[in-house]
Amino acid sequence: MTTDGNAGLDGAPFDNLQKMISLRAGDQRLTGHDASEFFENFLAHGSSGTCWPSSNALFTLLTSLGFDARRVAGAMFNMPAIHRC
Repeated sequence: MTTDGNAGLDGAPFDNLQKMISLRAGDQRLTGHDASEFFENFLAHGSSGTCWPSSNALFTLLTSLGFDARRVAGAMFNMPAIHRC
């Protein structure tokens, strides 16, 4: 994979729709954190999620395709406005 790591999610909108549905329904577990659920929602409704569900889905997809993907986390508090989500 020689392209920008964010390119895989360029077609997926950044939204909190699934999160709002979960919170308003009183669910203890937010929807979309399971990669299968994320892709089902995206394909059926065009909804995606915030940073964590999107990143988890991309990680799961890449590793299932045989890529040596790694999860990382960081803070954007002191960074310029480059954060994609």
